[in-house]
Amino acid sequence: MTRMETRRKKVLVVAQTPPPYHGQAVMNEIFLHGEYATLDLVHIRMAFSSTIREVGRFRLGKLASLISLVLRIAWQRTKTGANILYYQPASPNLVPFLRDVVVLVTTRWMFRATVFHFHAAGLAGYYGHLPRIGRWLYRIAYSRPELAICLSEATRSDAEHINASATCVVPNGIEDVAQHFKDRRTQDHSNRPPTILFLGMLSREKGVDDLLQACQILDDRKVFYRLVIAGEAESDSTARRVKDLCGSLQGDVTLAGKVTGDAKRDCYLNADIFCFPTFYRAEGFPVVLLEAMMFSLPVVSTKWRGIPEIVEDGQTGILLEPGHPEHLAGGLQTLLADRHARQVMGTKGRARFVEKFTASQFQRNMECALNRVCAA
Repeated sequence: MTRMETRRKKVLVVAQTPPPYHGQAVMNEIFLHGEYATLDLVHIRMAFSSTIREVGRFRLGKLASLISLVLRIAWQRTKTGANILYYQPASPNLVPFLRDVVVLVTTRWMFRATVFHFHAAGLAGYYGHLPRIGRWLYRIAYSRPELAICLSEATRSDAEHINASATCVVPNGIEDVAQHFKDRRTQDHSNRPPTILFLGMLSREKGVDDLLQACQILDDRKVFYRLVIAGEAESDSTARRVKDLCGSLQGDVTLAGKVTGDAKRDCYLNADIFCFPTFYRAEGFPVVLLEAMMFSLPVVSTKWRGIPEIVEDGQTGILLEPGHPEHLAGGLQTLLADRHARQVMGTKGRARFVEKFTASQFQRNMECALNRVCAA
């Protein structure tokens, strides 16, 4: 065995991968596909949800998946010798919290070190809403990991609340697929009204209702636009509500549904403005904003959680307080009326993406973070 091989550390990565497609699952796939000089990653896939609508909700079949997950962790710990547990704590909801309690209470003791990576924000705030026994279980499951990884400075409170021995910030980063479509990114869209794109889970907290109300204000102001809404609704009632709101708009509106692969790429390539007015309780560091900047789109979003660390207000986009459709309409109207501003912000956004948010940078930062534990 070579000296380099003896230094490689085995990390048991318990994490979701697509499907369903959402930011956390996509980032896990990027992490697992990295090439690391000092780490061997052993992946155990979490598979509690097959669609976006199942995420965070109870289903009887999830109990069998939970038992299977605990057994697979124990087996792979014995089989591979991995002594570092990498785990992503739950969103601030009861069902995923209880899942974490079962998994962590039954398996953490098997490992020399535990690393928590907070993709979902807001767990610290959830603690105060738990009953006394829930707070006790919270402390047993989450307290004192050797390392907590946060997505932004704005979300450090989750790590601080559980008294992690060490904390670091690792921003998300994605593959630069837009570099292969430079000609299409710069194509002329002047023969039609500018296109506003929303891409993400359709829910009130993700801001889709605020966007549609903002578009009604734009209609009242006789502002011309096209609107594309892409993503899967969180429920049937949400899907009906969004469809009804779209039907009341005067602009050219497309409900694209769930998009992946080439269809998702084309949504970005054919857009002029990306709008994501989220105030989602578990929002941390939205991958869709990185994708939009990668495709040179100016962003209209909110001053929520880690978003101001992605989008530079007034430089790569416009950031507004969440929950104010009239302010959102004003931000959109500013960019709809100024093609030059859209191009300048989009160009700056892509430069910021290349500088800070690529997959290779993310993978390097993850390796450095995990080596802090390995060296302990």
